[in-house]
Amino acid sequence: MSDEVLHRHGQALEEAFFVEKNRELLAKLRDQAARDDLRASLREAAGSVDDATLDYLVTHGIRPETLAALKLVPLVTVCWANGVVESEERELVLQSAEKQGLQPGVPGYELLQSWLETRPDPALFAAWKNYVHALASQADPATISSLKQEILGTSREVADAAGKLFGYFLGTSAEEKAVLREIEHAFERTA
Repeated sequence: MSDEVLHRHGQALEEAFFVEKNRELLAKLRDQAARDDLRASLREAAGSVDDATLDYLVTHGIRPETLAALKLVPLVTVCWANGVVESEERELVLQSAEKQGLQPGVPGYELLQSWLETRPDPALFAAWKNYVHALASQADPATISSLKQEILGTSREVADAAGKLFGYFLGTSAEEKAVLREIEHAFERTA
């Protein structure tokens, strides 16, 4: 084999190698661009949110259209406080979802239903608390107070729903009270 033929085959090998490498790099760039677009969309839909919470949302497949379900995370957490979602609790959460515009068949509603069937990872509640804490640190106090009262009020209703038996209120469990305290603390502002 002449040097020229060997050189041409060497160049072909190099080009084939770089074509494959370029394909891999292009796929990585496209994946990163898609993640960046999703992050930007989520940031726009969520408003003020820290990067760790945003990363959690992206990693866990939360999309802008399912972000509305995040307002319901505290309700779901209260439902699971005792280890089981009671039918009364489930009904209240689904009613609350519909009041917020989540209807059966849309991604956010489907996600919420999955959370009511299978206990979500505790990291979801942690991400919610981080989000609310960041929001409380930056938003005006009146907005935060209103949001806090809305979420705590509905969360208490869910906790109370499980404490009723034959029309009598038997009380809120210690586990539910602990979750309610965590929800309330998430709204505290930092100095």
